[in-house]
Amino acid sequence: MKKCLSILLAIAVLSPLAALPISASAAEVEVQSVSIAEKAVVISDSKLAEAYDKVKNNVRNHEKSFSVELSFIVNDFTYLNNYLGELSSSLLQKAFEHDGNPIGGDYISNQINRNQYSFSWSSINDKCTATINYNISYFTTKNQEEELNKKVDEILDSLNLDGKSDYDKVCDIYDYLTSNVVYDNVAIEKEAKGDFSDRLPHSSYAALCKGTAVCQGYSTALYRLLLEEGIDCRVIIGKGLKEDHAWNVVKIGDVYYNVDATWDAHRTSYKYFLCSDADFKDHTPNAELLPSYTHASESININTDDKSPAGSSTGQNIQYIIRMFGDIDGDNNITSADSLSVLRFSVGLDELDPISRKLADVNGDGNVDGSDALDILRFSVGLPSTADFIGTYLK
Repeated sequence: MKKCLSILLAIAVLSPLAALPISASAAEVEVQSVSIAEKAVVISDSKLAEAYDKVKNNVRNHEKSFSVELSFIVNDFTYLNNYLGELSSSLLQKAFEHDGNPIGGDYISNQINRNQYSFSWSSINDKCTATINYNISYFTTKNQEEELNKKVDEILDSLNLDGKSDYDKVCDIYDYLTSNVVYDNVAIEKEAKGDFSDRLPHSSYAALCKGTAVCQGYSTALYRLLLEEGIDCRVIIGKGLKEDHAWNVVKIGDVYYNVDATWDAHRTSYKYFLCSDADFKDHTPNAELLPSYTHASESININTDDKSPAGSSTGQNIQYIIRMFGDIDGDNNITSADSLSVLRFSVGLDELDPISRKLADVNGDGNVDGSDALDILRFSVGLPSTADFIGTYLK
C-alpha cells in the first residue's frame, strides 16, 4: 500500500483593471488538455466536467472558499503535481467561459480581485484522490450582488424593452448607462497614489447601484444588462489613449460594434457608440485577451443631438467629471492659465494632483515639462500644436 501527500499553493493577484483571462483563447481551453504527459494521469471526461461545473457555480455564487474532489488513475507520479497545478488553474479559467449567462463570463471574471488555490492528494497504488481548495476575494459581497440583481430588474423594467429590436434595446440601455453613471475620479486619484484597497468602483454594483464607477464598472454593467436581454456583448481590455481601459463590443445583426460607455457618459452627442474599428482607433485591444468576433465594416451613425444628461443626479457637475488633456484648472477650457500652471509645476513652484499631472502630459512622453506648457499655450491661442492628446477627453 502506497500513500503520498503533496500540497501546492498558487496565488493570482489581478492587475488594477482586474483582467483575469476572459478571452476566447483563455476561456475556451479544454480542461482535458492540461496534462503535461497524456498518459501520466487517466481521468474521465465526466469527472472533469463535474469539477468544472462545481467551480463555475461556486464562483458565480460569489463563494469565497470551496473545494473540488477528483479521483483518477496515475501511471506516472512524476507528473502528478504539475498536472494538478495546471488543472487547478484551468478549471478556474474555464469557469469564466463566455456562455451567454449574464452573471458568468466577462461579468464574473471582472468581479474578482484575487484568487488562491491549493491542492492535496493521496493514493493507494495507482488509485489517487485529490482535493483542490479555492479561496477567492471579490469586489462585491453576496448581499451587494443580491441588491444589484434587484436593481438590474428595476432598470430593465423601467426601459420597457419588450418587443423592441436589438438595436433599440442597445440604444436604450446605453442611454441609461451613460446618463445615470458618472466617472469615479476619486477612485482613480487614490489608485494613482498606489491605494488599491477599495475595488468597488470597478464593479457593476458601483455603476448601477451607486451611480459612479470607473471604466471596468461601466463595461461590466453594459455586459450584464445586454446579456439579460439576450444581446451578445463582450468586455474588451486594452489601452485607451495609452492608458489601461475597458470597453465593449456589442452584436447587432451578424456583426459586432465597438462601444465605450465610459467615454460617452453625459455627452450630448455620442462619439464612441456602435463604431467600426476604423472609427475606434484611439482604443487598442490587448491582442492576447481579444475574443474572436466578426467586425462591423462600417459604424452605425446615430443622431443623439437631442440627448440630455438630465437623468443624472450630478449632471450639473459634468465639467468636473469629464476633463480634457490640457485643461489643468478644470474649467472645461484650455487657456494660458493652464499653460502657466504646467510651467510652474515643471520648475517646482507648484504642485499638481495625480489627475492634473496626467492631463498636463499633452504630448504623451510620460513627463510634464516646458514642452507641454508650450503646446498648451499654442493651442490656447489657436496656433498649431503637435501634442498627441491635447483637447481630447480623459475618462
